[in-house]
Amino acid sequence: MSAQLVLIASYPKSGNTWVRLILETLRRDETVSINDIGIGAYGAQRRRLFDEFAPAEASELLPYEIEEILPDIYASMESDSPIFLKVHDRMRKTPSGKWLFPPQCVKAVIYVARHPLDVVMSYANHRAIPAIEAARLMGNEEHVIPSAGTSLQRSLEERPGSWSSNVLSWIDGSPYEVTLVRYEDLYADPATEFARIARAAGIVVSEGIINRAVEATRFARLQREERTNGFRERPTYSPAFFREGRPDSWIGKLEVEFCQELMRTHSQAAERLGYRLAANS
Repeated sequence: MSAQLVLIASYPKSGNTWVRLILETLRRDETVSINDIGIGAYGAQRRRLFDEFAPAEASELLPYEIEEILPDIYASMESDSPIFLKVHDRMRKTPSGKWLFPPQCVKAVIYVARHPLDVVMSYANHRAIPAIEAARLMGNEEHVIPSAGTSLQRSLEERPGSWSSNVLSWIDGSPYEVTLVRYEDLYADPATEFARIARAAGIVVSEGIINRAVEATRFARLQREERTNGFRERPTYSPAFFREGRPDSWIGKLEVEFCQELMRTHSQAAERLGYRLAANS
């Protein structure tokens, strides 16, 4: 029996958590707490998954050693149902030449893309840094999200690379069948996009379940829950995980020259996704 990996991939702050919550809501057909997303093992969950299947615990290994082991772990995993993983890594091969996620183990990839100007706003808020610093990270091909937490509970290191290389590595450079989901389309027509995401993930749902999921995952509800109960995946330095959630949040908040420079930096990937500088164009 082979593993059935369903990868929910994206650059950070592009809507990955929202899509995970959508899938969990569709699968369970009930309102799901933001602190009860069982789908898409991430952070400490991903670390526990590694420690369960690896020949040594992550705390005993260097990052490059962990990366070389990961493909073998994914290849050895077996399940009667899909195994969902949240991924911010740029798709790549390990130094020894193995795909990070062995193609024979990947059932589907859902790649979530978002306008880079909205990403820079959200990423700056998420990391509590100025937008210009977030833009620098988004343009850094060697951008690494280091492991976090204690030596026994820390998450695994992630290598998202630049926004452009992340996008293109998945939609143009990977060996998988990729379902591209644009955040803006998800926001504008959630019922249609929810149905498409469910099909890609192999989740069979009715129109009624989709409509209930649309209502259950409205961004305003997620914001209210975070304000009331907090969100376990929010870093302690971040003021809020669910910030605004609407497209074009950058309009009127970023200098024109800054926007032009960022769009020039990412012109190839932005054009590939239909993203332009002018709002709604």
